[in-house]
Amino acid sequence: MDTSGNLARVGIRCSVRDLAPMVGNVPNFEQQQADYYNLFNLRRRKQPIQSAANFQNLFLIAALGSRGLTSAPLLGETLASIIYGEPLPISEAILHNLSANRAWARKWLKGSIVE
Repeated sequence: MDTSGNLARVGIRCSVRDLAPMVGNVPNFEQQQADYYNLFNLRRRKQPIQSAANFQNLFLIAALGSRGLTSAPLLGETLASIIYGEPLPISEAILHNLSANRAWARKWLKGSIVE
């Protein structure tokens, strides 16, 4: 096999383990780690849980994977709606499932340490 022509191409798609894209504010990991280190016990004791700390005016659409061409327009409209405070084109439940900190939250809810 002759590789001297450098004719090979490689494509890498960003994705996460649950294969769902991310959209919304960029989470503030350090602040969330300080706020939620005891989330498992707070939930077990039925104590109030504060909203997640995010960076203001810093947003992302990421981890589109192989379905980016079809999901990007809807996610772009969703992000524009978040930024401008307009009605969302998707439900709050779906938006919650597309949150950028969902993997961390799952681990904190199980009582696991997130590094």
